[in-house]
Amino acid sequence: MAYANDDLYTKLVHVAVGTGRRTEFAKEAGGYGGMIVGPPADPTWLRISHRIYPNNGEHEYRVATSRVGEHWVWGGVWTFPAGTSTRFGLVSKGGSGATAEFDYFRLFRP
Repeated sequence: MAYANDDLYTKLVHVAVGTGRRTEFAKEAGGYGGMIVGPPADPTWLRISHRIYPNNGEHEYRVATSRVGEHWVWGGVWTFPAGTSTRFGLVSKGGSGATAEFDYFRLFRP
């Protein structure tokens, strides 16, 4: 998850919709929006790419998923306003029986 505050964040998560499962890239910014990204698997590799757009300073977050950690399905982009201070972390949400396991979490700067 990329987190600025409780009213401005994105999350890349597995979600259940009825009896189906999907990988969703969602954004909270005074309202909620989401987009589907790649097929879920067990395990699913998740990636969030960040860059600052040079023309206006906006933060762009683009996501990808992989079923094997090598071939990536890239999804859409959410933006945060210029000058936003962002933190990154892991999120696991769900009711009874919902479990998330993480092998590792890595941040790097090229």
